[in-house]
Amino acid sequence: MRRTSSPPLDLSPLWETVIGRSRLRNLAANRVALATVSRDETLPYWERVIVPRAIRSIRRQVGLNPDRPVLSVNQRLKGLARELEIQRSEARGLNARRFENDQGSFRGRRQHLKLLLQALGSPYEINEWNLWRRQHPRVTPDLRGANLVGLELRHVRLDRCDLRRANLSGSSVRLANLNGSDLREALFRSVDANYATFAGADLRGAICESSQFMGADFRGCSSPSTDPRLESTTVTSWSFDCM
Repeated sequence: MRRTSSPPLDLSPLWETVIGRSRLRNLAANRVALATVSRDETLPYWERVIVPRAIRSIRRQVGLNPDRPVLSVNQRLKGLARELEIQRSEARGLNARRFENDQGSFRGRRQHLKLLLQALGSPYEINEWNLWRRQHPRVTPDLRGANLVGLELRHVRLDRCDLRRANLSGSSVRLANLNGSDLREALFRSVDANYATFAGADLRGAICESSQFMGADFRGCSSPSTDPRLESTTVTSWSFDCM
């Protein structure tokens, strides 16, 4: 049994602790450089993006109105700390066991899979995977045979990916973008794919059983049985909407 492991990030409460509140105050007062947050790899990626953005906004407001009461600034910092803790709480329960899936059938690039799994811990679309996709628009992620069973996938870009023989059973790709992806012989059992987009995707040989595809976008497909890319697709309880 082969798994893709990664050092788990510490997502225990931080920002509403004495240390966390002090750090935010020092950042807002410009006593500490924002780069110390951006480069702090003990923090999850989304915090390294969100905290500097929020602090810059607070600094600008203080700069425009230096007479702004300290209480008002403290209230904003308190609200930021609360929001960050809520995000941490969500992340602790999101795809918490993603590194435990057996990847013995994986035939793609390990670097791509590791980056994807790391990003699946983010409660937002602000994650390492989406950043990498933006920075490398010509690279086709190679995720052949990936075991993505039971994972929440809606926050990651899965368009133009090689997902041949990937197992997405029990996962959620609701509202996700899988346009142009190669999904030949992929396994969709009990998948929530409502309102996902599959335009231009190749689904030959895909097995779709007891999955939900309400409102899914299959533009260019007349039906699962007549579209040449879908003629060998096994479909059970598939709500297929022609576009």
